[in-house]
Amino acid sequence: MGPFKMLHAFSLILLAIFIKSSPVQLHERRSNPDLAPYNRNDPSRLVPDTYIVVLRDGHTFDDHFRRIGVHIPSVAEKYVAWDIINGYHAIMNESLVHDIIRTDPGVLYVEHDQYLDDSEPVEPTDRYDSDHQLSQYDRRWLGVEDIQNPFNLAMLSAASKLEEPTDRQGPPFYHLESAGEGVNIYILDSGVMTNHTSFGGRATNYQQLKDTDSSPFTGWPMGDTSTVSHGTCVASLAAGDRTGTAKQANIINLKVTGKGSTMTGLADALE
Repeated sequence: MGPFKMLHAFSLILLAIFIKSSPVQLHERRSNPDLAPYNRNDPSRLVPDTYIVVLRDGHTFDDHFRRIGVHIPSVAEKYVAWDIINGYHAIMNESLVHDIIRTDPGVLYVEHDQYLDDSEPVEPTDRYDSDHQLSQYDRRWLGVEDIQNPFNLAMLSAASKLEEPTDRQGPPFYHLESAGEGVNIYILDSGVMTNHTSFGGRATNYQQLKDTDSSPFTGWPMGDTSTVSHGTCVASLAAGDRTGTAKQANIINLKVTGKGSTMTGLADALE
């Protein structure tokens, strides 16, 4: 999944959380062309009959169902209510959405669900550098001078702005030896290679699922099956022993992307 697609999906969720909509009168239905906005992007990426319905602040699900005269959980093929936003997603008939749901003045907007990733998965492998060993630290605070020390880490602990060296070798990275200890970092991405030696046994799958078990949010195996290992890269930047910031944190692999992944699946994972 590309960064712009992920950013778009997160922005939709954040928009619904923080938007402050103007007051509306809820005593009557909207009439065309005053229907609630309907958002859709690339038609080729739309998930059939799957919609996100976001309600205005203060407009409850019961208010919504009374206003439209339909109890959506009873008629939808699938219905999931969210807490992170005032809304829900459901698999339902197109006419129900456009002829009934969008007439409710309490509906802020309707978003057609879309696929986030259409890349073909690959088989999980045991790709890692078997010769790499976890660095050892003798003091609580230690300036680590490593010829492979990433420049981004050096910038994090620098007292002033650094100019990037031409040889890509950065100055020491100063940090707590126990940085991240006891903290769980959830990686919502394309899957993490949990057996990579950079994680030193600190990486596990969500709900202790196996790499070959299906992710509850994509249907694809939990392991890193992408062709670019994006999720493993993100996890290493967060808590890898060589490139990570919180080198003692635990990594929880929560796979949300892959061929067929959707915006609603991502939102369900955030719930």
